[in-house]
Amino acid sequence: MKTYRYRVLVLGCKVNQYEAQEIREHLRDLGLQPAYGAEAELQIIHGCAVTGSALRKTCRLARGALRAPGSRWVILTGCAAAVQNGELSRTLAGIVPSGRDFLRRLDEVLADLGVIPREVTAQGKGISSFQERTRAIVKVQDGCDYRCSYCIVPLLRGASRCRSAREVYDEVQRLAAAGYREIVISGVNVGNYAADSCDLAGLLEMLLEVPGIARIRLSSLHPRQLSHRLLNLWRTSDRLAPHLHLPLQSGSDRILRLMRRDYSLSEYIAAVARAREYIRDPPITTDLMVGFPGETVGVFEPKVTAVREIGFARVHVFPFSPRPGTPAAELPGRVQRSEIDYRSRLLRKTAFDAAMAFAQRLVGMDETLIVENAGEFGASGMIGRYLRTEVEGEYSAGMVIKVRIHGIRRGRSGPIAVAEVKAAAAPGASRQPSQSYLHAFAKGSGTGVKAKLYVKDTGQDVMGVVLRGSIPAHQAG
Repeated sequence: MKTYRYRVLVLGCKVNQYEAQEIREHLRDLGLQPAYGAEAELQIIHGCAVTGSALRKTCRLARGALRAPGSRWVILTGCAAAVQNGELSRTLAGIVPSGRDFLRRLDEVLADLGVIPREVTAQGKGISSFQERTRAIVKVQDGCDYRCSYCIVPLLRGASRCRSAREVYDEVQRLAAAGYREIVISGVNVGNYAADSCDLAGLLEMLLEVPGIARIRLSSLHPRQLSHRLLNLWRTSDRLAPHLHLPLQSGSDRILRLMRRDYSLSEYIAAVARAREYIRDPPITTDLMVGFPGETVGVFEPKVTAVREIGFARVHVFPFSPRPGTPAAELPGRVQRSEIDYRSRLLRKTAFDAAMAFAQRLVGMDETLIVENAGEFGASGMIGRYLRTEVEGEYSAGMVIKVRIHGIRRGRSGPIAVAEVKAAAAPGASRQPSQSYLHAFAKGSGTGVKAKLYVKDTGQDVMGVVLRGSIPAHQAG
């Protein structure tokens, strides 16, 4: 049977980026060949439908793939596949929404098309590489049990579900062995992680034991998910990036209630203050929606004030997009598009100024830089405090460099730090944790579970570890 070439194109969030890589490796395991610069007979569009704009971009990408030279089959996957039922869908070779067993359902479509023999299967095992050279995304959770009035994701991805801690640990080990220095823990609602009788803090404690990983970063957390145990990990570990992304969405309590967000502005500010008690100068980044129904000028102004007073390090500003099937799509009080655009520009300028002010506070601080881009005269990458940083000298991607920030300059999308090098390590030479790992998961349920830590290759019991978190007994296991 002929071996076909494939190309996977992706739009959307970190979860989508991870799933696109999962598809690439799955197709390779099925015996297909990546197209790279050549023509691809099979094109898979892993698209986004969180906003109307994202869905339109996905459709444009799919139409372009249909016209591409050599293209025979275009398959739409991801969140966009769950809502695409128009004229475009009739021209596609297949539609496979995200969700449970989506790789198995993709195999069925490929077999129906004759791309793979029906008896050929491959087990989805996660990923072992990523398109970036130094940073990899790891999805630990999918779906969402919250019902924010504007959000279509629970309708597209279903209830919250989590990968086993063992599976996540093994995947991070593979990525470390492949040379990835930073891992971004991602999911639709990461803070809701609960599997193998451990919560998110317990999972992070395990992953911080993986040799070769210089930094672990969390993609996003709900303001109510900042437990003492989780915050204490930031206090005690120099490999957990001191960066918190806490979506705010609005500065108005009335709008937050209409959004069905279960916190007030004062509760959000208290969560930020609590984080700052544990972590020195943590960059707090956030999402702010503009133009939610009922957002008058008087309602919008507290949002601008909040950006100034909280001192965000970065703000993702985006317009309200009514999604069919969500309660917010039926709310009165729509804001005109021209007004949304004006408010967005004002909010972005305020956010840029706040980001510059935060970055200036980092001058004189020592940080760890993981090199992402390297040239003959300098290199750049991200420090743990989520700031693009530049240094002079010759380095290679993946090097871990101790730097001191001595200046901040304005970049197009935000501040950029300029630093001097204090010490550098070769790629993969980041501080190695112990060679121990959680060899077996403990027995038990409820809010506490005892596990044993074993030394790799010997099985010697060296210490007891108690994984405790706020996991109800019915969720444990």
